[in-house]
Amino acid sequence: MTLERNDWRMLSMGIGIVLFSLALAGILGKPATGGGGGPPPAGEWVLTSGQNSFTGTGNENTDTTFNMDINVTNLANVTVKLTWTDEPDITNYLGRHTNQPDELGVTAGSPEGESQEDFGQNAHGASGSVEVGFKYNVTEKTAPRKFKDGMGNWTFAVHVGACGDQTPAIGPGVIRTIADNSNAFTLTVSYSYYTFVKPAGAK
Repeated sequence: MTLERNDWRMLSMGIGIVLFSLALAGILGKPATGGGGGPPPAGEWVLTSGQNSFTGTGNENTDTTFNMDINVTNLANVTVKLTWTDEPDITNYLGRHTNQPDELGVTAGSPEGESQEDFGQNAHGASGSVEVGFKYNVTEKTAPRKFKDGMGNWTFAVHVGACGDQTPAIGPGVIRTIADNSNAFTLTVSYSYYTFVKPAGAK
């Protein structure tokens, strides 16, 4: 049997429709990948912490200075804390004494010239501390702009004021005051900043 021209056209169209249907079914039936087909996240801005400590001993009514570079962008905050421990009461051949509190303070200066300070006394026979802080207007949303506020050299001064002496307590055998002329201290500088973290496996 001989096919007419119109018959060939109909047959070709039928084959084309079948092939197109098979191809379309294959595309639609392919499972989605990558969390719904969207690109994986490029990363995120997270708050990261850093810290440095200085130790020393200051004589009564003197200052001890320190310098520190903070070379990060997107600085969110800086906290400067000074701690010290006063000596306990003394009881010896001179008798019983009561140790008076010591007074210490700290001044912190930012690279922009902003300064903050605080002073305090410890409780009798206990530790003491004072603290100052700086905050910067940066968040994970604004961090891509890479703020440089607070970036650079910071200065710190530890002030040792009046160091309370060991004064005579009431009782026999106490004859004089024992001088307290200095105190040891620790200065801790803590800071937080936003840094960009890529997902695991990302290049």
